[in-house]
Amino acid sequence: MPYLMFELKVSDERKSQYEEFLRLNSLGVQKTSEHLLRALQLMAPQDDAFTHGVVFTLARHIAEEVDTISILVEKGCVEPCKAHLRSAFEAELGIRYIFECDSERRAVAYHAKEARERLRANEKYDARTEVGMRVREAIKSDPIGVDVLNSLPEYDFDSENESIREMLSEPPYAEVNAEYDTKPKNKAWHALFGGPRTIRELAYHLDRPFWYEFLYADWSGRLHAGNALRNVAINSKEPERKGKAIRPLRHPDGLREIYNFGLGMSSGVATLLGQRYLTDIGREDLRRFYLDEIKPINDQLKDVKITANWH
Repeated sequence: MPYLMFELKVSDERKSQYEEFLRLNSLGVQKTSEHLLRALQLMAPQDDAFTHGVVFTLARHIAEEVDTISILVEKGCVEPCKAHLRSAFEAELGIRYIFECDSERRAVAYHAKEARERLRANEKYDARTEVGMRVREAIKSDPIGVDVLNSLPEYDFDSENESIREMLSEPPYAEVNAEYDTKPKNKAWHALFGGPRTIRELAYHLDRPFWYEFLYADWSGRLHAGNALRNVAINSKEPERKGKAIRPLRHPDGLREIYNFGLGMSSGVATLLGQRYLTDIGREDLRRFYLDEIKPINDQLKDVKITANWH
């Protein structure tokens, strides 16, 4: 195996124990994703159609991101999990903000933002628009970009754009769309009508400062490749301490916090959905799922620690 890939230099028995440790962590994360999916399956249609629909899709996004993390964890790929948790956290904040108050208008604002983004994307993809022509001029020296754009199937942009604009001009979208038109083009949906302007403000507004500071903000470097140098350290095994050590790929650093964040997010949102949409029977179903499927794994892992120094 290449030296930049993590490998335990221990007995086969210890390697098997490590693989089982990863498997249990992966299974625990997978089960917490299934816990959230269970809540979605138990949701009954509601009168607040926009709230119900937007919250459902945001919660599904969280379940998908956490499920993806379970696959990465099974292979010991801890660092890449952080980008998926950040994305899930944004969706969780969206659900909490919509549930806080003024739910239908906030849900409509989220949907309207997505519709406006589709209009903006269509401008880039449509070779007939001014924006589309500028994009093609800018990428003409990039053979891959040119090939990708040229390989796109024909699409009726005019029909879709007309349908979106018509939707945005009618209630309940018209009020929200007019508010967007008074703001900068990149205005966040939660910033409308005097709401929090940034993810940071939104997190603090929703009493989630810990999650923001230690998950979202601290891990932002991972998403933007700004923390690449954290994978290089002084080699403590070298007498003069001048050499450098490189963190191997698939290294288990930080696995416990990934597990806890994934578990807390999925189960937390499942509980929110239960409180808002489920009957007593549905909430009991969720509780039993947690006790039968998740808690036993948590109990097995709570006292297990792994140390794998790489520098």
